[in-house]
Amino acid sequence: MKKIFSLLLILTLALGLVACSSDDDGPGKVGNILVSSDNINTDSFSDLDLDLSTAIVTVAGKEGSLDTAIKNVEAGNYTLRVSIVDGTKEYYGETEVVVTAGEDTTGVTVTIDQSGTYIPEGKTLVHYQRNADDYDTYTLWLWGDGVENTTDWPHGLQKSGVDDFGAYYYVPLTGEGSNLGLVPVDEEVGDSSKDGGDHLFEFLGDYNELWIFEGDDTVYISSDKEVPEGLISAEVVSPTELEVVFTDTMGIAQSEIAVVDKDGNEVTIDSLDVVDGTTLVLTGSLDVDNQKPYEITYDGKTVVADTGARYEDSLTAYDGDDLGATYNSDGTVQLNLWSPKATEVEAVIYDKADQNTEVTRVTMEKDPRSVWRVTLNSDNTGISDLRGYFYQYSVTINGETRLALDPYAKSMAEFTVDTNGNGDDTVGKAAIVDPSLVGPTLDFANVDGFEKREDAIIWEIHVRDFTSQEGLSLTNQFGTYAAFTEKLNYLKDLGVTHIQLLPVMSYYFGDESQSGTRETEYDSSGNNYNWGYDPHSYFAPEGMYSEDSTDPELRIKELKDLVQAIHDAGMAVTLDVVYNHMAATDIMDRINPGYYFREGANGSGCGNDTASTHAMMRKLIVDSLVYWTEEYKVDGFRFDLMGLIDSETIQSAYDAVAKVNPDTLFIGEGWRMYTGPEGTEGADQDFVSSTDDVAVFSDEIRNNLKSGYGSEGQPMFITGGDRPIETIFNNIKAQPGNFTADDPGDVVQYIAAHDNLTLHDVIAQSIEKSPADSEEEIQKRIRLGNAIILTSQGISFLHGGQEYGRTKEWKGTGSPEGDDTEVEATGDVFIHNSYDSSDVINAFDWNAATGDTVQNETMEYTKGLIKLRRSTDAFRLGDKSLVDSNVKLIYPAEDAEDKIIAYKSTATDLSEYYVFINGDTIERDFAVKEDLTSATVLVDNDESGATAVSTVSGVTVTADTVTVDPLSVAVIKVEPASDSIVVDGNKDVAWDDTSIADKYTDATADAWVTDTGDNIADPAGMDVQNIYVANDTDNLYMLVELADGSWGTDAMFLIDNTTDSTGISDLGANTSWTWGDKNIVYSDDTSFEGILYTYLDGDGNPGYGAFTWLGTEVQDDTVAEYNRSADGSIIEVSYSLSALGLQAGDDIRILPVMMNGYWEVTNIIDAPFDDKLVDPTVDQELTYQTYTIK
Repeated sequence: MKKIFSLLLILTLALGLVACSSDDDGPGKVGNILVSSDNINTDSFSDLDLDLSTAIVTVAGKEGSLDTAIKNVEAGNYTLRVSIVDGTKEYYGETEVVVTAGEDTTGVTVTIDQSGTYIPEGKTLVHYQRNADDYDTYTLWLWGDGVENTTDWPHGLQKSGVDDFGAYYYVPLTGEGSNLGLVPVDEEVGDSSKDGGDHLFEFLGDYNELWIFEGDDTVYISSDKEVPEGLISAEVVSPTELEVVFTDTMGIAQSEIAVVDKDGNEVTIDSLDVVDGTTLVLTGSLDVDNQKPYEITYDGKTVVADTGARYEDSLTAYDGDDLGATYNSDGTVQLNLWSPKATEVEAVIYDKADQNTEVTRVTMEKDPRSVWRVTLNSDNTGISDLRGYFYQYSVTINGETRLALDPYAKSMAEFTVDTNGNGDDTVGKAAIVDPSLVGPTLDFANVDGFEKREDAIIWEIHVRDFTSQEGLSLTNQFGTYAAFTEKLNYLKDLGVTHIQLLPVMSYYFGDESQSGTRETEYDSSGNNYNWGYDPHSYFAPEGMYSEDSTDPELRIKELKDLVQAIHDAGMAVTLDVVYNHMAATDIMDRINPGYYFREGANGSGCGNDTASTHAMMRKLIVDSLVYWTEEYKVDGFRFDLMGLIDSETIQSAYDAVAKVNPDTLFIGEGWRMYTGPEGTEGADQDFVSSTDDVAVFSDEIRNNLKSGYGSEGQPMFITGGDRPIETIFNNIKAQPGNFTADDPGDVVQYIAAHDNLTLHDVIAQSIEKSPADSEEEIQKRIRLGNAIILTSQGISFLHGGQEYGRTKEWKGTGSPEGDDTEVEATGDVFIHNSYDSSDVINAFDWNAATGDTVQNETMEYTKGLIKLRRSTDAFRLGDKSLVDSNVKLIYPAEDAEDKIIAYKSTATDLSEYYVFINGDTIERDFAVKEDLTSATVLVDNDESGATAVSTVSGVTVTADTVTVDPLSVAVIKVEPASDSIVVDGNKDVAWDDTSIADKYTDATADAWVTDTGDNIADPAGMDVQNIYVANDTDNLYMLVELADGSWGTDAMFLIDNTTDSTGISDLGANTSWTWGDKNIVYSDDTSFEGILYTYLDGDGNPGYGAFTWLGTEVQDDTVAEYNRSADGSIIEVSYSLSALGLQAGDDIRILPVMMNGYWEVTNIIDAPFDDKLVDPTVDQELTYQTYTIK
């Protein structure tokens, strides 16, 4: 009978222990012990239920259960232990017992107390303390050679329980190593909930109980935060150097360290050099090839030092561009393979008509940089022309010979390993091809309007999905590169700029010979289908998408044809690439074991993070990216789990690719998951603050709009939840709070991708309504999300089908066996990650997208939003300061939480776009300061585009209010004033006196004076052609004409004056618009010349600034800063008009000044300005001109 008891922290067992004579061994020698569950006492306030049926009792090497006698225990003193495993929870306790022959032992208790419990063999106890005691969903993500790695991110090791300290976890050990890596993570939130960085511990052999604290990456050996001391590891890093790592190098003497070779012979060390607080280098006359591995001993602990990647890199790293197979015009082939550990390599050649028929083997020779080389020709192969033949390498390492795939294979033989890993050839064969001889001659895309990365609108799709729907009329085989080209008009009409293809580099799992079989039955796992995130080759195109995977040249041609077709349609191609891990370490270990992957790291959840800091792994990545750019003319790359790759590799790759295609687009998943060596950094979200070349996905906008990975289904902004307006608005500006984006192009704005639930399905889950009867509402919420993404700053990203509401709802019989989400309220089931689901689940639904459906209405609506985005730069300004000045929150207040938001984006042509989003289920009013009744409605609740909607619906505009229907969007455009002057395409300056504006077109009028001499200051490096200055009674006007005929943004400034003059201080005291109300205090030891201006913003707050001319350049600083030159002689007060952030109706007042003891205009032009002198010691009103920002 199962017995459940309650317990909070301490469980006390009253054990009735009976020592009695045994029938087997005779009286007085042995006894039987029975632990009775009936004698258990529990705390009346306890709230933890335990299943005692799992309890195990151990004593004297014997094991039993509660209520069952443990027989034949010899008389003596013993430690009796009780363990209770209840699901993922484990409880342990122990006590001392005495078994006395012939006597009963009773009244013994066991206290199970986790603060000082028995830790069973094969486990380490990890204690974790959080400040808020919120442990319910926190797991430990584990990796390392000493522990059993977790594999399903972010679902790590579940906690065993909670005690007075915090949560505790019994970590299973492998018994094979001493290092542990862990990260606490909330499994319902995922990436953003990671507590700190990697927690690393190197002493599992010495300690079996560890403590970690929230916000602290250190692993401690006590709750008092003690750390272990001593020797951690060692490595041979060069022919003369051993690098040794300690917890602390302070005080370590050379004489205290002993080094012996593999035979136990002492190795002489000549010197010890401390590198830093944990690392030192021992230098000696080493004979590495004959002596390794070495043993280093310090303070009783010994570690092994062997050669690793750094040693190999120092001796053998190769920078040539000829790795792989090079096919020559005479039919011969040069094969080159880098394999420093190999002692013998042969090229194994297979028949081009039958990849399973071996033709010959040819021995290769090793050069000084460990590159094995051979030229295949008719003499050594018997083949006059090797084009189309297949090959592998036979590599011998440490006496073992194995076949290996060329990592630089440009194409492959048909690969037939299924999704379970079964197949005749599990290695794969490279094909001898010359890609330059195959397919069309390509060039890069010429996308209309794509001038900067913020102009990109990326649309992501799986090649097979796009044409795998049953019943689709196609000329070519469904699911192929060729079939994809037949449906490109849909994407051209949709209007996206970049088509992002899920991995098309050869992946491992999937039988290419069966690619023509459409899977029409609902099945969520184990199908001959693959997203492709299990790389096999980084150079060969995937054969699953070819109409004939047995032809190694055809797949090259077909993919090139697809690239050309996309380019011809006016769109660019980006590839989804997976360099952070491979399908298996064995792929590369056959060539050079222990080199290409980070040992013990598991950030990818696949157990094989690539070691991108190693020279030849980095080279492989960079070479691959350059190859796809040069040969296939792809226009950019999306990096899977980019945060696992070191930043130097990604930057090096960008630099190399940009030399080939300066317009290349690099984006990636910048989740903070880096597991690389200390002193290096991952290419994660933090990386973008130090580069302008790579963008990262923003999980913050995703999570706040519709909920994120691990917490899908929680009500968010477009799914019925109030959200902080400040957070929503900052993300719309491409300024998320969880990483620093110093440029809007750093941010990829998205709410859905191939991972997890589709946008449609997560909305259905969140609002707990079935698509069967609430599809209209789901579609409205999709439109809300698409509208926000497409009117946000940064790079826009759409999941293929997001434009119509793609769903992966389970409509099969029974329950799915894979990763699914069931909505409890409705019973609907959606496939969560469909990476190996059947075609019927994954197929792009052309009937929904293009038929007479509500989904088609959403597609047309999204198409209009794309057209709107491409028609103006208001939503893709491309500069953070411009975003700050031109994108303004209208309603509600920034400190509010709500389901609505309104914001204004001003384009550089001064057109203003007012965006109103109502995520509420009731009609909502938006208060506006501007009268928009005469403005143009571009987007309402059922139409969208770059021109006025045909009939406004769902939006009502009055002089001070815009009212928007439930779950609806409105975008309203205000044209720039017709009587205004645009200065450098940035600020709209409407002159008070239009007669002066008229003179703008006539520089020869009497009132205008032009100075083109050397006096002209060149603000911000602009090429100034003329300065026009007009005097109209007491007012002064100035404009700068640039050499190209445009008008400079920084139009108001003066020219250098060498006269000693007086500076300005305490400008902040001037809060009145008339300068005469306050004295301006001067300093006698400074000089200042330039334009001083004041302004009044839309809230009535005054401000001030200046442009200064300092000899050879214009200085441009923030308003409130005073900067002295090196000699202290100059104070600069400056600000760019383009960054003021003024709104319509705001005033700027301009006062030209040269400090010479007076407010004075000098040395610009001759009279009539020379007489404009004002005594600063006398309160008076100075002349200024007001410009009104339109």
